[in-house]
Amino acid sequence: MKAWQAVAVGVLVLAVLLIATALAMPRGYVVERSIAVDAPMDVVFDQVNDLHKNVAWSPWKARDPSMKFTFGPTTTGKGATYSWTSENSGSGDFEIVDSAPERRIDTEIDLHGTGTSKGYWNFKQERGGAVQVTWGMTGTSEGLFGGVFAALMDRTVGPAFEQGLAALKKAAETAPRTATVDAKGIAPAASGPGTDPEGAKPPIP
Repeated sequence: MKAWQAVAVGVLVLAVLLIATALAMPRGYVVERSIAVDAPMDVVFDQVNDLHKNVAWSPWKARDPSMKFTFGPTTTGKGATYSWTSENSGSGDFEIVDSAPERRIDTEIDLHGTGTSKGYWNFKQERGGAVQVTWGMTGTSEGLFGGVFAALMDRTVGPAFEQGLAALKKAAETAPRTATVDAKGIAPAASGPGTDPEGAKPPIP
C-alpha cells in the first residue's frame, strides 16, 4: 500500500469513528444557573414576568445591540410574547407559556429555522430574606452532530445566563420600592419627629 493510500484510509477510519461517537452522544441538554437576589419576592418575580423589564436586562440584548424587539398585545404573565430581529442573532419568538406568581415561570423560544427550546425560572424565598432565582433551559440538538452541540450547550449558554442573572440582580435590588399596604389597602402612617402615632390626627382641643 502506498503512503498516500495509507493516509487516506487513516483519515477515513478517523472520520467514521468521529461520526459514530457523535451519533452515540446524548442529544438532550440542560443548562441551569442560580443567584441570590436581596430584594422583595414580588419585585424579583416582576423583573422576569414583565417582558418590558425582562428585555431591559437581557444578556442577549447586551451582547447584540442590533436586536430589535416587537411586543405582543400581552406583555406580562402567561401568554406574554415578543419577537425579535437582529443583524447578528437571527430572528425568533419568545412566549411565557405559564406563570405561577412568585414561584415559577415557563417559557418557550422559537429560533426561526433553527429549532425551539424551553426555559424555566424558579423562585424561592430564603430564610435570610434573599430570593434564590434559578434560570434553566432544556432542549434537544438535532442533526448529525447534535450530540456534540448538546455537550457544548452548558459551556456556551451558561455564561450568558450568569450575565443575565447578575443584571437581573442589579435591576431588582435598585428598583424603586412602593409603600406597603395593610389588608385594607391602606399604607401605614409615617413615623418620626412631628408625626402622630395614631395616623397624624389633629390634637383634640
